[in-house]
Amino acid sequence: MDLEQVGTHLVDLIFYFNIETTSGVILLNGSSSYNTDNATFPQSWNINPTYNISSTNFGTTYRIHIYEHDSPDPDDNVATVNFTLNNYTTVSNHYPTQFTVTSGSTQVKLTVQWQ
Repeated sequence: MDLEQVGTHLVDLIFYFNIETTSGVILLNGSSSYNTDNATFPQSWNINPTYNISSTNFGTTYRIHIYEHDSPDPDDNVATVNFTLNNYTTVSNHYPTQFTVTSGSTQVKLTVQWQ
């Protein structure tokens, strides 16, 4: 994505994200859940229904893949961030309700509910 185009055509941008395995298998396809508040940053999404990760998979690495929707052209890859739930538990906070995942200049704040 050309950063100059981002600045001049910000209102034309429509973002969505997928939750994937690190090999690219889509676990939650968000391509039909575009963020309609496309001119406000940071971007924000609520997953409904929620995406459940089994406690047996807390050690698995997942990827959040952010795209910018283009039609009829292929969607643009904006950024990816990886997370492993076990990396965010501590002795003093076994089940944090929020944590931030960073990759380069991309930060994703996750709000989670442990069950």
